[in-house]
Amino acid sequence: MQLRSGRRLVYPPPAPKQQGGDHRRRSQQSSEDRISSLPEDLLLEILIRLRSVADAACAGAVSRRWRGLWTELPELTFLSDQPLSVQSTLTRITRPSLDLLNIYLWSNWDEDWDGQVSLLLHGAARLLPKKLIITIMWLPVADPVVDLPCFERTSYLSLNMMGIPIILPQYGEFTALKSLHLQSCCIHLCTLLHLCPCLRILNIKNCSDLGHAGMVIVHSTSLEEFSLEISNHDICCIDIAAPVLKEVTLEACIDISFTLSFSAPVVKKLRWCYTYSDVYVWFDQIWRLMRIKERELDEFHVVSMSIVTETPNDVLYTEWSIGQVIAHLPVAAFSILELNLETKEHTFGPMVLRLLRIQPTMKRLKVVLARGKVRVPCPVNCPCEHPINWRSEDVSLANLEVVEIRGLQGEDDEVDFLKIILRCATVLQRLTVTISDGVSPSNNGYEKIWSIMKEYPDVECHIMASGSEGILYP
Repeated sequence: MQLRSGRRLVYPPPAPKQQGGDHRRRSQQSSEDRISSLPEDLLLEILIRLRSVADAACAGAVSRRWRGLWTELPELTFLSDQPLSVQSTLTRITRPSLDLLNIYLWSNWDEDWDGQVSLLLHGAARLLPKKLIITIMWLPVADPVVDLPCFERTSYLSLNMMGIPIILPQYGEFTALKSLHLQSCCIHLCTLLHLCPCLRILNIKNCSDLGHAGMVIVHSTSLEEFSLEISNHDICCIDIAAPVLKEVTLEACIDISFTLSFSAPVVKKLRWCYTYSDVYVWFDQIWRLMRIKERELDEFHVVSMSIVTETPNDVLYTEWSIGQVIAHLPVAAFSILELNLETKEHTFGPMVLRLLRIQPTMKRLKVVLARGKVRVPCPVNCPCEHPINWRSEDVSLANLEVVEIRGLQGEDDEVDFLKIILRCATVLQRLTVTISDGVSPSNNGYEKIWSIMKEYPDVECHIMASGSEGILYP
């Protein structure tokens, strides 16, 4: 067995059996403290695996050799509702530095708890932990403020502060910090990043910037990975300037005044998701965009949109157009479009064609339809049929190669949309249609879809049955 120090534990060979005196020797061996004879590295390994400083201290009752040994542990984990008790325990640590310090505190409803937490953090800084994790589960009764000291030798820092404002140190820098994880923190983010000259990884979840409300500003010359997830409030601005940034993940609820500034010239992996729960994004009078996200698939950028139908009366609350949404995307040129449509009784063809016009370089299109099995006719002169001549229009789809549509029922407007795709997509290679439940080869809807596909023998066409891998056509 190899210990953390690099030494290997070798067990001594068993002593040879001797004649006579066996009973006396067995009695002596049974009274021996064999645990005390173990190497100190091995004892520390055992205590570390307890994952609790309190349990490690209690282990001193097992053997005299174990008493006080917990003060030499390289990794310490505390679970407590008494910050001052943890602070007092830290003063007994004999090691000059720690590999890990993990402190989990939950509330005792003390109004002066923030002062105790500040003292605890300063005590933790004196132990020079390489990895520091601070989690606070506390709902303060007053307006607390916690002082964050400078952790000069910490390379990994994780703070979960339940929204408690954090005051940054006036002196020093986090010179060794490479990985920073902030959750539910109120902090001057811009100032903090200036204090982290070697930061490589930054994860932010449901944090707010004390200096720039509703904004996320990340300017760093060293940052390589950045993840942002904001779901508890709307974001009005995301400003990223990172010359060596390679991986980015953005998930945020968007405010009506939202702006995006994105400068990352060498980024390789980009994933983002915008939710428009409080912003009305309308187009063609009845369609509302709820969510838009982007991911990478092979060498392509995939943009997915979740779109629902609303009553025309709600259009009075229109705040953004679909064109404005496209303008806010980190990647304006994308090759694959996925649409998740809640269409109800409406015709989706004109709306999808409009999106294809906005991005004429599209190579792949996927449409997933969600609606009731029984389709109710649209009202007379419904906006979903505008423009009236949409069935005879020519759309530039010179780059479209692959189309997949799920949930078709073989209605006339669906067949008309397929005709436009097959007619205008001059380089189309494959068309796959998955029909809804209840549409079988004997159904008239299936016959109409199959008939239009036969007119384009150069295109690889398939009709799939819903909920199975079986191919109905060809």
